[in-house]
Amino acid sequence: MSDFIYNNNFNDNNSNKEPIHFYFGEPKNKGVSTRVVVLSCVLCSLVVAIIFSLLGMWYFNAISASATPDTPNEVHTNNIYNSPESSTTSLSNGAAAKSRADIIANIKDSVVEIRTQYVVSKGQYIQSGAGSGVIVGDYEISDEDTDKVIEQGYHIITNAHVIADAVSSDKSAITVTLTDGTEYTASVIGSDEIGDIAILKIQETKELTCATFANEDYQLRVGDEVIAIGNPLGQLGGTVTNGYVSALDREIQIDGIKMNLLQTDAPINPGNSGGGLFNLRGELVGIVNAKSTGTDIEGLGFAIPSADAKSIYENFINLGYVENRPTLFVEYDMTYKYGVYVTKVLTRETGDNSSKLQLHDRICSIEIDGKVTDIISTSQLDSIISSLSIGQEVKLYIRRGVQYVHVTVKVYEFYI
Repeated sequence: MSDFIYNNNFNDNNSNKEPIHFYFGEPKNKGVSTRVVVLSCVLCSLVVAIIFSLLGMWYFNAISASATPDTPNEVHTNNIYNSPESSTTSLSNGAAAKSRADIIANIKDSVVEIRTQYVVSKGQYIQSGAGSGVIVGDYEISDEDTDKVIEQGYHIITNAHVIADAVSSDKSAITVTLTDGTEYTASVIGSDEIGDIAILKIQETKELTCATFANEDYQLRVGDEVIAIGNPLGQLGGTVTNGYVSALDREIQIDGIKMNLLQTDAPINPGNSGGGLFNLRGELVGIVNAKSTGTDIEGLGFAIPSADAKSIYENFINLGYVENRPTLFVEYDMTYKYGVYVTKVLTRETGDNSSKLQLHDRICSIEIDGKVTDIISTSQLDSIISSLSIGQEVKLYIRRGVQYVHVTVKVYEFYI
């Protein structure tokens, strides 16, 4: 468990403290005539003060009576101020504004805790990490012959980096925990490192709370208030924080991959990754995935826009892969101090680079449109490949054994 301390700024041990003394002040010894003058002045001042107070109260009440009252603890979404073109997303059409507590009560159960474990040696499970996820839909699998439902459950969206260790291990476990403490063993439908989105599924027949994606015509704006719900530190599931949208399309680079993300000042901590960022309508507007780690920096959190997350989710569900993801159809890894080496060459009936690349090839550099870039890390190579166009040809400089060779490879669309 993490260490927590109380904000112990009150000491109740009165026996060791001096009492606090208050002094009204000792009046000077004045004559009778002076006291009468002073008393008269005080009475006059009181009368004047009372008159002005009554006039002020009358004026304030008159102004208040002509103004529209504002109910405490009500929220007014950005939709009240939307242009007519986006009036379909407005709550002003007869829908009552809800308090933040009501909004959170409706959406909090859609956010889950995620724990991952994976085998590192000798068959021992080692805790790999923890994060968050959001339930976004249900599913059913039926027998084709009898139409009988043989499996049903729910889809959960999270970050690819939350489950990366589990996906890369031959033996792993992913556990999903609901807000009521119910635990499930989850399986992976798909994981997209470029978009940092992964889709899990759990089997469950009872009704669970699903988050609702914000409509395409919903216009999120800088300054809109948002609510983040997640599992900070991997131990505090269901934690709610709030803040404002700081930017809508911030380009940042994470592990060599450029992403365009929402920026928010809502407090984001390790373990929040994969959790939901909601608007004041209770709709999902982002999947939390990053924050600044600088010790002197605060209020810099980031989230994948819900439209991007939803697109990846639908691709995995409908196609089994994410469209327009460039790949060389090889796997590679970083060997300490020695460079990036090919660890697996994949083959596909529709085309691959298996005739060009071999196991244990070291990728030294890549040439694109006449420009040569030395390869120093897998994240750098990931970033370069993700920027390529499907069908494009590039040249790789390879060290194979004791020889250096160059090969021309083709960029394909990744699919399973």
